[in-house]
Amino acid sequence: MRMLTLLAMIGCATAATAQDFHLKTVDGKTTGPFAFRDGATIQIGDEQAHIVKDLSLREQVLEQLQAIRIPEVDFRQANIRDVVTFLQEASIAFDPEKRGISMILKLDDYGTSAAIQTTNDFFQEPIETNAPSRTSQVLVTFSALDITLKEALDYSVDIAGLKYFIRNGAIMIMDPYLCNEYTHRIYDVDPMRFSEDGPAEIQKLGHINLYSPSALIALFEEWGGDWPGKSSIKYIAGLNKLVVVNTAYNMAMFENLMATLKLEPYQLEIEVHIVAFDTQAIAALGPNGITIEALTGLRNAGQGELLAAPRVLTQSGQPATIKGVTECIYPTEFSVITTGTNTNTNALVTLIEPSDYCTREIGTILEITAEAQPNGNLINLCVDANLTESPVWHQFGGIYTDTQGNTQQANMPQPHFHNYRELGNVLVANGKTVLIGGGLPSRDGKQLVYMFLTARMVGMQGERLWEE
Repeated sequence: MRMLTLLAMIGCATAATAQDFHLKTVDGKTTGPFAFRDGATIQIGDEQAHIVKDLSLREQVLEQLQAIRIPEVDFRQANIRDVVTFLQEASIAFDPEKRGISMILKLDDYGTSAAIQTTNDFFQEPIETNAPSRTSQVLVTFSALDITLKEALDYSVDIAGLKYFIRNGAIMIMDPYLCNEYTHRIYDVDPMRFSEDGPAEIQKLGHINLYSPSALIALFEEWGGDWPGKSSIKYIAGLNKLVVVNTAYNMAMFENLMATLKLEPYQLEIEVHIVAFDTQAIAALGPNGITIEALTGLRNAGQGELLAAPRVLTQSGQPATIKGVTECIYPTEFSVITTGTNTNTNALVTLIEPSDYCTREIGTILEITAEAQPNGNLINLCVDANLTESPVWHQFGGIYTDTQGNTQQANMPQPHFHNYRELGNVLVANGKTVLIGGGLPSRDGKQLVYMFLTARMVGMQGERLWEE
């Protein structure tokens, strides 16, 4: 039995445990409800799907720290800088995927100075922070066999009297007092999902979560963060900006929260590839082998002919249409007119005159209404993908005999259009490609046509966001 992977997103704004969800097919059939449970298996027709929790960036780093094992650690009066270098190199060497983890060390290099000049990121002017004197020559001594990278990092940081936290997928290691320095961040936020300060509860606008500063404060505290003394958060509605002041340690957690909730403004890029494959190549896959992976393999092997690739950029919830067409104007009614006789041959002269017309667009039309799910990485789409080929003309005029005995055909041409179309609702994970239609025969019957749809969340500069 072929196994699928279903990404069931957890709405982090709800401090989720178990949730119910439904599945909706392309033809609108709904099944469920199913209880969300990481690792659970649900039946979809003849197939099974495994539910996989969508990890935040912070959770991914923590999972990676636990997964990487180091055969031996032996630090003897090792400088903390050398320790961090060793751990980072080990994260690459012993990572099965060889990705590693970035580690950043930030220490007080001012020796015995108690008043340190730092920079205020918001006002761009120096501020004074009173800090205990501290040297950067921190030494670490400990040995261990077959230890996880997280255990090695925890021991090293504890022995050195430092702290670490995860920020933007990297590990920041620093003096404890530096974690308590205040810093400022300004975020661009989506005005459709943000409101002026109000109740701490997350409000619902239709089915879209509406956040406010009070709601973010309450949610951040649920995550384990806090808002000490000089901390603040303010939404500037006219500029669609969120200004946050907090300690460096808390700010790293807050940025993880912002990335998870996806409150930054973004757009949706939808692309449909319409590809024709030779019928023999499709038949070779077998009845159960026509999957997106198999078809992608055929394309990569040069066995697919790209017929069209319309792409559209739109805002969430807004309909969008892109066309690449030529108008075909053709008559639908005809009048038969006898004008008289030919003076030379004394034969009747008959004219066929069109009396009404119709227009058909030839080419590619993509009509999309895309809507991002508020607390996840899924995009819901209502799709109408249409490709109409150039017409083949057929003569429908009747046969008649003129006065000279010659057989004639009335000139009444009509077009025959060959059309490929997929209409339906689909749910796509950000950055992923799904098969939305296929098996449509070409005009000559030698090819089968399939449609691939890719949906992406992109930033205001066109950069791809939050893709795995």
